[in-house]
Amino acid sequence: MKCKKPAGFIISIACIFVMLFSMAGCKAVDTSNPKDAIEESAYSYEASDLSTAMALQSISSPCINSKGEIAVFDEEKEQILILDKKGALLREIPDTFKGGMSLAYDTGDKLYALLQYYKRKGSEITGMITELVIYDEQGQKSGDKIEKEARGNPESFKGKFITKMMPDKKGNLYVRKSDGTVEVLDKSLNSIKAWDRVKYSDFAVDEKDNLILLQRNTGGKSYIQKFDIKNDKAIWEKEFKVLDAPDYIYCNRNSGKLYGLQDGVIFNYDSKGDIDRRLLDIKELSAFDYITGFLVDDEEEIYVQSYDDEKSNIICFVKQDKSEQRAAEGNKKRLIIHMSYDFGNAISNAIIQYEKEHPDVDIKINDIREISFDEMIQKLNAELMAGKGPDIIFGDFPIADYKDKGLIANLGEFIDRDKSFNIKDYDENLINASKADYGLYSLPVDYYINCFLVNTKLLGQKEIPLKKDMTWEELYTVVREANRKPDTKIYMLPEMGPQALFHYIIYGDIDYYVDKENKLARFDSQEFIQALELMKRIDDEHLFHPDIDGKKIIHSDGEFAPEDILFIPIMFTSYKQIYGYGKYYNSFDIIPAIRELSTDIREVRARNIAINSNSQYKEEAWEFIKLLLSEEMQLKLSESNNLPVNNKANERSEADMFRYLDKYPYDEYYRPTDEDMDDLKSFMAEINKFEPFDIELKEIVQNEVEQYMKNEKSAQDTAKAVQNKVMLYLQE
Repeated sequence: MKCKKPAGFIISIACIFVMLFSMAGCKAVDTSNPKDAIEESAYSYEASDLSTAMALQSISSPCINSKGEIAVFDEEKEQILILDKKGALLREIPDTFKGGMSLAYDTGDKLYALLQYYKRKGSEITGMITELVIYDEQGQKSGDKIEKEARGNPESFKGKFITKMMPDKKGNLYVRKSDGTVEVLDKSLNSIKAWDRVKYSDFAVDEKDNLILLQRNTGGKSYIQKFDIKNDKAIWEKEFKVLDAPDYIYCNRNSGKLYGLQDGVIFNYDSKGDIDRRLLDIKELSAFDYITGFLVDDEEEIYVQSYDDEKSNIICFVKQDKSEQRAAEGNKKRLIIHMSYDFGNAISNAIIQYEKEHPDVDIKINDIREISFDEMIQKLNAELMAGKGPDIIFGDFPIADYKDKGLIANLGEFIDRDKSFNIKDYDENLINASKADYGLYSLPVDYYINCFLVNTKLLGQKEIPLKKDMTWEELYTVVREANRKPDTKIYMLPEMGPQALFHYIIYGDIDYYVDKENKLARFDSQEFIQALELMKRIDDEHLFHPDIDGKKIIHSDGEFAPEDILFIPIMFTSYKQIYGYGKYYNSFDIIPAIRELSTDIREVRARNIAINSNSQYKEEAWEFIKLLLSEEMQLKLSESNNLPVNNKANERSEADMFRYLDKYPYDEYYRPTDEDMDDLKSFMAEINKFEPFDIELKEIVQNEVEQYMKNEKSAQDTAKAVQNKVMLYLQE
């Protein structure tokens, strides 16, 4: 389990579609599991931080032997340490190692240490060295060091560094490389067999030396596959939906049990790959940022490695009797939070901090991952209408409807009487947008901006003027004019499909077409017909690229910057994205989403929070909201999620981006200029609305527009049909 902190992240266009259009829910377990219910563990766990006992800052590749001894690589001392289960040092292996280390015990408790590093001639990299050293149970070398050299330059070794290694009973090594390839190496480090058709996220080796492969998100599906290597045949294969698949797997070779870690939950799988038991949700017991792997010993005590603020952590989860846990929790106030998915464990981490500060309160996240997003909202609606439901509602939900029906509390009343909370500490535009749409019955917690990365080189070549506030009609006109010249055709955007066009050109103006307060619609207007016709012209003239989609561009990590596409749609969620996005065109020239045809709306997508008006614990819920909006917690949220609404946290988040670039001045990172930052802040200052939430209204309009785009209706007939259906909807 090699521990590395991501150098910032880029969210793909695929995520845009998931979050904007499909609105799919998350699922906790594999629905193909034949059991009606997953067996719960008969015991509970408590967390113990071994990192504190070890007093180590940077460790990697923990592994455990049959005695419960844990080997880790201390990257600062460049040594292998052997620790007991409480984190106390048992012994040090005196050898030092400079490079990337993978450690693993075999079934006889011999420790295998596989080291990789570049070979240099002066400042030039000329090759890569792989070394294998084996130690006996006392920490003494068992045989000579094995060394293998591969010649080449850094580019030729891209994706070839080993991230995980496991020895079999014959001394062969199963390894996973950073490009997702899994190989078997012999004792001389020569490759015997490779699995390289797809990228594998993780692997394990069982007690019979069978290979277990985890394959995530290949063609929309994920698999765990078990292979008999000796006879070269599959033993079983289990298919998962993407969000059901584990992030990591681990096989205890003494017990033969296979475990998976999925969204912080540890499961045990049976002999056919079905989920057998749920051991625990580690997020309920300890705070995590980036989980990098886990181990399970013979007694099913669990060790999880994570990376937090440039420090490595190993948290041990020790068994305790469930009756003790129930007794401890018996007299606590119990709050429930509704949310669909805890990205980066940020909310779970906040809950742990809150419970430390309020020991009389126990907060749980509603486990709603087993149903779709639409079903989730229907369930939430029914609970709230019945006077029940969660105490806190967080994420995407119909705020206006809940406010009108009296289902959520007026947070303005809490703000007015709480002298410790100052609304001026938060982004004024976002607060004003929230007031305009919902009063103060909800508050934004974080947000992201849909915008476009500009191909400035292509604009210059084609002499296309760039107006920061251009409309879709104006953009269409300049691209059409540019394509009349006798050279290569250019495209507005990557291939995105009709849903994207609908969202940009029609739904972005929904507030112009629909007046919910007065129950009026204006889809039978000339403006709507013109918008439909513009959509059709863009589609008919193929002004979205026919072959290159956004996912292909974003997943290239800046290596692939198409020269014939004007704009790349991006979700701007973090300042740290700037040095990644800047790689595409060696600039960070962005514009907000193209201005709508009939309004001056500048929308953002926010995660909002509200309190159930029927909650018994409104004051406790308000205290939790204050924690989420505090400077420190907002900064934490921004590291794994979206932009903060807290002004001081926003300033610190921007400063952290520049500090990172100062610390890691890599050539492939783009450093934004003052002009880049000024442009970004100028259009962030124009934010005036949250993206509306009305699934039913959106579907009514979109279904009719789809028929028009398929030439099944005229623009006029489509306008009449939409007008009639929306008016009926508004009158209900």
